Amino acid sequence: MMESAFRNHLRSQLRWDGRRRFQESTIQNRISNCKNVERHEGDLDHHFDVDRCHNLLHRLTYSAADLDMKREPNHNVPIDGDIRNGSATLKSAVKLYAEFRQRRFPKALLNDQMPDTLVRNCSTGPPVTPGAW
Repeated sequence: MMESAFRNHLRSQLRWDGRRRFQESTIQNRISNCKNVERHEGDLDHHFDVDRCHNLLHRLTYSAADLDMKREPNHNVPIDGDIRNGSATLKSAVKLYAEFRQRRFPKALLNDQMPDTLVRNCSTGPPVTPGAW
């Protein structure tokens, strides 16, 4: 996950009235949610590069019917509390990350992930090494 670039992307989101869409606490919570998903489901950039996170988002879906039928979630992220709300929260965070990747880095990343330091300094692709032209 490109944490710094994702954080900056969330900070740059504005509402219709020009105010920031997300407060700092919300941004930190969304990043924490994404890290939690990564610990149990693997790198979000890999999921995005494979299928734009579609499979992961599908597995994070947990319906009222699933809850009524007492089904186990299709994801591996442990949830302490309400499985439906917890899964929805994780899905929302992953969806925000997938939207960020689609807008800022739609193509597969080289070597699975660009380092965060490069992302902060370059928004159009990997840097060119001097003398590599």
